[in-house]
Amino acid sequence: MSMIALICISFLLLIYGLFPYFWYIFYRPFIAVPIEEIKAKMSIEQQANRYSHTEIFVVYVKYNYCVDGERYSSTRVGLSDGLVFQDRIKAEEMSSSLSSEKSCFVSRKNPEKALLWKKFTAGSNNSRYAAIAASIALAAIAIAIDHI
Repeated sequence: MSMIALICISFLLLIYGLFPYFWYIFYRPFIAVPIEEIKAKMSIEQQANRYSHTEIFVVYVKYNYCVDGERYSSTRVGLSDGLVFQDRIKAEEMSSSLSSEKSCFVSRKNPEKALLWKKFTAGSNNSRYAAIAASIALAAIAIAIDHI
């Protein structure tokens, strides 16, 4: 594989990994707004690969809030994909933690865009970190190949 192809793949992985930050930058500034109602629940799902099925624990959340007298609803927790866990106890703790949230952060530009936490990760299985690490590794390989 040529160096240009490795650099292109590396760049695409980096963009994928950093996309939540672009979302956050585009919709900022965020203001804290009280949550009217919040529901968080844990679900057990099967994750299949070629040879086996593994149980994963997914936490779903939905919350309602009001801005300027209008009621909105959101399911976004943080800046990442993930409320997926391999550990049941961690998933239950996350569900309990989310249920106790009292406020969310709402975009002043678009009140439909809200999140509970201004953090990059929430779940233990966050593929964004792997994409960022892979992009850095591929760029390093491409540079090393070029210098050989």
